[in-house]
Amino acid sequence: MSDEGLEKSSGTYNARLNIIMSIINNPYFFYLYNLFEPCIDKNLNNLNVRIPNKQGVNINYSTVRFKIISMPKLVYYFNKFYK
Repeated sequence: MSDEGLEKSSGTYNARLNIIMSIINNPYFFYLYNLFEPCIDKNLNNLNVRIPNKQGVNINYSTVRFKIISMPKLVYYFNKFYK
């Protein structure tokens, strides 16, 4: 499980990158973390996510997340890929 994307907070003109990945993806996640470390807004967050499968049974995932600081450079990409 992974989810990466750009987000804009209300009232701001800048965008930031949000990365959430399953603990299973630790090597790649920490590669990205080290790559963006100078721009990271906050420390790592551990999240437990519960998602129902097709039979309605909840499956639990342990995830980690970080966000980088908001940057005007990312607004171009936000506007290009998000409506």
